[in-house]
Amino acid sequence: NAETSFVPCEGKISFNDECPSPFTENTKVEGNLVVEGDIKRLGGNIHASGPCNKADCRSSGFHSLVLDGGKFDVQSGGGISMQAGDTDKANTAGSEIFLRSGDGTSTVGGAGGDMLLFAGDGAGAISSGGKYGRGGSVYITAGGVTGEGSQSAGGSVELAGGASTAIGGSVVLVSGSGGTVSGDVKIASNDAHKFANSGSVSISSGDSLGGSSGSISISTGDTAESYVGAIQLSAGSSTIGKGGDVRVSSGQSVDVGNGGDAVFESGEGGSVFIQTSSSRQLSGSISLTSGSSAFDESGEVVIASGPSSDGNKSGDMKVSTGTSGSTGGTLQLISGNARDVSGVGGGIEIFAGNGVSADQYDGG
Repeated sequence: NAETSFVPCEGKISFNDECPSPFTENTKVEGNLVVEGDIKRLGGNIHASGPCNKADCRSSGFHSLVLDGGKFDVQSGGGISMQAGDTDKANTAGSEIFLRSGDGTSTVGGAGGDMLLFAGDGAGAISSGGKYGRGGSVYITAGGVTGEGSQSAGGSVELAGGASTAIGGSVVLVSGSGGTVSGDVKIASNDAHKFANSGSVSISSGDSLGGSSGSISISTGDTAESYVGAIQLSAGSSTIGKGGDVRVSSGQSVDVGNGGDAVFESGEGGSVFIQTSSSRQLSGSISLTSGSSAFDESGEVVIASGPSSDGNKSGDMKVSTGTSGSTGGTLQLISGNARDVSGVGGGIEIFAGNGVSADQYDGG
């Protein structure tokens, strides 16, 4: 209670139990309103509530505002809007909104508080005569720029896991589960205006000074009773210029001759197809070459079928040119030339397979 000298009550804020409590539709406070608790007598809490009685209310419940030493709770019968102030000052940004959960400052199991952001659930069902139910969406959008200028840039959206002296926090993007189809996960840059470049999409693991850098794994999910999803890497098409390239490169190494491998391997029993696309004019070529070397021999090119178990035939190898309505393609086997005067050009050797029986004619 307030001091006994605080007498006026009618139409104003009352802190004295002796004052009457008639209903007042509006109570206006001009100036500052200070609610301050005391360590001995406590107090200092704010609790405001009332029924939802306006046209924009979507609930028959109450709205409430509770602020005390243990929580800050806001509940609305309609929407909740929070906006920082604008500014018209030159070279000045608008006011920011800062939301932060509490720190766990104790060295005995102290942990930072979580920050939870949920959209509402939807219970709609066609069987009830309404529309399909739909869960609420969560939109996080950075600010745009309305002014002109080649260096103007829209705001960024950054999601970062927390730092740690041991294991850093993860960033997980997971779509929702579904009874028929789970949700999609789409990562894409936005379209660009005419004559402008669209943004790039970069997926990379972090660098490391002393340990191993992280791996990147792209895989589709398993299935027990249907087809497994495919992985498709496609560059963009162009109506005028050249289509985009698809490049798969393994990592380089400071240690000479120890670069990473590039491995293309099918699943058990599956095939590996390398082919260019069909064309109305000249179709593309396929080139299998090893890299050049400045101080040593260049790498080999080995094309071979795999070995087979006892009693079975190993796979055949066929090299052929395509059929044509006029002239078929030529098949050429050419060994390398020598640039040095004392050098020797490469040879061509063709061997048939050996047999292990005593019959002299069992070789290939």
